[in-house]
Amino acid sequence: MNTFFNMWAQMTEAQGTVIAGVLTILAAVFGVLLGSWLFQGKVKTMKEALEKTESEFKDFQESMEVQVGALMETLNKVRLRVSDLNDLDNVFELENSDVSVDREGLKKNWYSIRDIIEQLASNDTIDGRTRAKYSRLSRYSYEPLISAMKHDSEHGVIPVHANWGALMRANEIWQFYQRQPTQPSRQEFEEMISIKESLDY
Repeated sequence: MNTFFNMWAQMTEAQGTVIAGVLTILAAVFGVLLGSWLFQGKVKTMKEALEKTESEFKDFQESMEVQVGALMETLNKVRLRVSDLNDLDNVFELENSDVSVDREGLKKNWYSIRDIIEQLASNDTIDGRTRAKYSRLSRYSYEPLISAMKHDSEHGVIPVHANWGALMRANEIWQFYQRQPTQPSRQEFEEMISIKESLDY
């Protein structure tokens, strides 16, 4: 053992390089043999083994993204339903006020439009990875989601088409009055109704 350590200590840099090269070649040969055994003889070279490993990892990654996307879609729907139920707490207070009736009507029409946006984003004709991307976008404002779907639709990424400008306008109106304790203007109130009715198909 001492002799071995002495030889190692006295080894020149050139000798170390040669030995390292030999060990690398042996490791590569072992890797090919191990890959062939692991993949049951389906690969013959290190390149094929790496390509097969990468392919299987990508398949696993895509599968996980789709599953996570589906989970996020479900969680978004639950969150929206909880939000709707929380809003019911104010319904009885709203019924005796003309201002509140208009705001309640605006809210109900926006909720219908919002549900249509969600249906578009979770359409089964859209690729699972794209749906997963949509599910991760914020719902505080629907502008990011509408913009993403509009871009993908115009570039042929998704086979879904809609009046994106109208959806954006509805989100704009709701975002403004969601933050303001003021009565919606008659014009914007009727505009929201018009947008909602144009999307009922």
